[in-house]
Amino acid sequence: MSTQSLPKEMIERPEVWQLNMRVAPGALDLLLFSPLENNSLIYRHIDLDPQAVSPLKAIEEAIYDNPLLLCDFMRVRVVVQTSKFMAIPPEVEDADDRAALFHAAFEGDNGRVYDNRLGAVNASMTFSVEPDLAGFLERTFYNVELYSHLTPLCNYFVASGKRANVRRMYANLRPESIDLIAVDHAEVLMINTMKYREPLDAIYYIMASYKSLGLDPMTTELLIAGSPTVRDEIVPTLRSYIASVMPVIFPSTMFKAGRDVIKAPFDLIVLPLCE
Repeated sequence: MSTQSLPKEMIERPEVWQLNMRVAPGALDLLLFSPLENNSLIYRHIDLDPQAVSPLKAIEEAIYDNPLLLCDFMRVRVVVQTSKFMAIPPEVEDADDRAALFHAAFEGDNGRVYDNRLGAVNASMTFSVEPDLAGFLERTFYNVELYSHLTPLCNYFVASGKRANVRRMYANLRPESIDLIAVDHAEVLMINTMKYREPLDAIYYIMASYKSLGLDPMTTELLIAGSPTVRDEIVPTLRSYIASVMPVIFPSTMFKAGRDVIKAPFDLIVLPLCE
């Protein structure tokens, strides 16, 4: 879904609104809503210009072409889809120590390192953002908060897993990648993102993860969120191997904000719920 320009006049009092934005290769997703007003939500997907001088220039142009995004919002949160991330246990309390561990794992990475709190498991998600992108976001948006795309998913799925009496694997689908988070009540067994070329490859990643973690497909539930197109293609096959394959229940709280929310990426949908 492409978008028309979002003029400032669309919102009368941006100071009581939240802007939640997702930055991914080739696209921006925008979620704006007022916590004080039901059915206020505005969602837009913007395909970035592939002919731009650079990926960063394409992001800059998309934001400047939408004046509404430059308002002074109550809160601005940006989810960055990144391939460089690691969950670090709470025993590593010092931020410099977490950064050192991150750079040991991703030798040569020159990105700006951020920490998100994984409150559901009392750990940290440490990740890096390309320096020029991080600088642009921090200059453009007042008091912006940056998140790994896995942070809201982990917090939301672990909170859900705590209420279950069985092990669960959660899969969040996109057309070219899959996020997998496996939980045993409050214990996280796996957090990862894998790219694929064909949707059926997602089945391989799910089944291989079940095997590597020693999860019993007869008793470990698989809950799926994300792209309905990919889900419909892979679920019939998955049900041949896994006894319980179900969609993730959509968070009713976000429905109150506006029904267009169902069109947004799932990590962006649950971001406001994972404080």
